[in-house]
Amino acid sequence: MKILKASALFFLYLIVLQPQLRAEADMVRLKSKGFSIPATRTDAPVISVLPVENFPADTADRILLPFKGRVTLLNFWVSWSPPSRTEQPSLQRLSARLQDTDFLLASINMNEEISTVSSFLKETDITIPVFYFPDGDALDAYKLEGLPASYLIDKAGRVTAVRIGGTDWDDPAIARTIMELLTE
Repeated sequence: MKILKASALFFLYLIVLQPQLRAEADMVRLKSKGFSIPATRTDAPVISVLPVENFPADTADRILLPFKGRVTLLNFWVSWSPPSRTEQPSLQRLSARLQDTDFLLASINMNEEISTVSSFLKETDITIPVFYFPDGDALDAYKLEGLPASYLIDKAGRVTAVRIGGTDWDDPAIARTIMELLTE
């Protein structure tokens, strides 16, 4: 009888408690890397963007970013910001490492001249999909307090973590946390 109780408790730990403890450890890990963690995960505001490679385009060509069903990293940036410039190559490497998963990187330039964005992408050899956000709705929707700004969104479409400022996306702790979100 004791063995059955011990087995049941161990099963309960594996199914219920371990994932919760792992998720809490992931959030502690992100906090130690300068991320803020919302007390409650709320739905990520939906925004529409234009792919840079299709610019100029009319508003009918806008894309709504798909948040549900994938872990999404929204990264808002401008090419004149040194932290934005520095983190784009590490975002590209992160995207390459996670290319065969349910991970979506949305690198979103904030209203710069499209020729400036294109020149920056060619100069730095960035090949990840970059989107253009031509109006200020994201500033309101995401309450951007600075650039670059990154929002990690879980598969349910909820904001999990926020980072204002440049980030080293090659950091193994950050990649591990994203991998954990992919298994939720």
